[in-house]
Amino acid sequence: MSLFIGPALGLPGRFAPLFDLAALAALVYALVNIYQLWRMRRDSQG
Repeated sequence: MSLFIGPALGLPGRFAPLFDLAALAALVYALVNIYQLWRMRRDSQG
């Protein structure tokens, strides 16, 4: 994705790892939230 966004915004290629790290951080954040919601739902059913 960073291969498309960077040149479109006129950013140099050295910012590509920054976009990759941001995407990984968003993935980890989403997985943690999904896990917490799953646990809350499981605990409230029992």
